Amino acid sequence: MARIVIIGCGSSLRADDRFGLAVADRLADRFAGNPQVEIVTAVQLLPEHTAHLRDARLVLVVDASVEDPGTISCRLVKSSPDGGRPSLAHTFTPEHLVQLARELHGRRPRVLVLTAGAYSFDVADTMTLSMSALADRTVDEVAIRLRRLLTVSHPARTATLPEQSAASVENASNH
Repeated sequence: MARIVIIGCGSSLRADDRFGLAVADRLADRFAGNPQVEIVTAVQLLPEHTAHLRDARLVLVVDASVEDPGTISCRLVKSSPDGGRPSLAHTFTPEHLVQLARELHGRRPRVLVLTAGAYSFDVADTMTLSMSALADRTVDEVAIRLRRLLTVSHPARTATLPEQSAASVENASNH
């Protein structure tokens, strides 16, 4: 049973769009053998990803964005944007993931979305140097926070750590 699930999204053929994949792969190396951390990579979120949320307490979705190149942002996912049944089409969002997990499993884990503004979505099999460096800093900060989170046994404290990590990552990426 994984307490923490990390879903890295992106395309390995589109330069900085591989950010989520790279962060997830690097975190998988750091947490190899830890049964409390599950790493998933995908081109995009899918309804089938709800199976990974069944026993999770925290889910971190990592992806590149078209917003502000080089900027990291993190947000808490509340619920489906339209409040209705989740779409099972190409536009499956983190909000839909949360709602479908609630419908299928009767519970909803805390889901955070961490995005990094990409410099390039050109066809390329590597990230830009700036985005690669940002991925390294992100992995370092997230790994520190996840280790702390895994050692915390009190659920009330669990709620504050991930959002603190997002602020730390953003501050680190601006220096």
